[in-house]
Amino acid sequence: MEGVIRRPVMVCMLLLGACMLGVVSHQRLSVELIPFAELPLHLVQVRSQRDAEPAYLERQAVIPIESAIATLEGIERIEANVQQRQATLYVYYTPSTNQKYSYLRLQEEVAAVQASLGDEFIVSAFKLDTEQMSNRFMALQARGEGSLDQIRRVIDSKVTPQLESIDGVASVNIYGGRQHSVEVELDDDQLQSLGLTMADVSNRITQAARPRRFLGQVESGRRRSFVHMVSDFSDIEALEQTVVVDSGSIPLSHV
Repeated sequence: MEGVIRRPVMVCMLLLGACMLGVVSHQRLSVELIPFAELPLHLVQVRSQRDAEPAYLERQAVIPIESAIATLEGIERIEANVQQRQATLYVYYTPSTNQKYSYLRLQEEVAAVQASLGDEFIVSAFKLDTEQMSNRFMALQARGEGSLDQIRRVIDSKVTPQLESIDGVASVNIYGGRQHSVEVELDDDQLQSLGLTMADVSNRITQAARPRRFLGQVESGRRRSFVHMVSDFSDIEALEQTVVVDSGSIPLSHV
């Protein structure tokens, strides 16, 4: 201790050298705030064109798909969650597997199985978007004296539009409560005369009611605008005008 006290210049030089080393290291250190992470997991979703029990969906679609993709390289295990009209398969890979190549191979197998299943089922493969998961900015909780459905209606009509209009907000997801639904009754004779099936009409409605998606941004000088694609039904009249037959532009209200 006495040696340190008797040599103040040396101590100051050591401290100054340590500080300089820290400054230089900080400038040359490359830090990734949100490092890229790719999970060894792909998903396969199966949807039925009509109402189907989970047992039927598992027997006719899930088991053939599992048998087809189980032969792919690098798969560690496969888990399936079967519900009414839809099922999700979780395909886990070993950490050393090339995720891009495995995803391409999975898409090829899914396309081959889709051809064998026919038009009754829609099979699609996709991977988790870790970038979208990391972009989650804020989670809000709404409480009130009314019922859960009343709170949901207030959130849908007043809170959600205001949040979506804020610059930089790509999307707003709401959980909880019951959503309003519209029941569409089809005329069998009218469908037969037009050569349509219930699956055709359902697909048309699904295509016309895609969720709000963030497309990107446009910069003009110092102004930046965020572009979203909105494709949903604002009222019953908009649903009735959905075109179900391209030739003649026949709307949904005619069937």
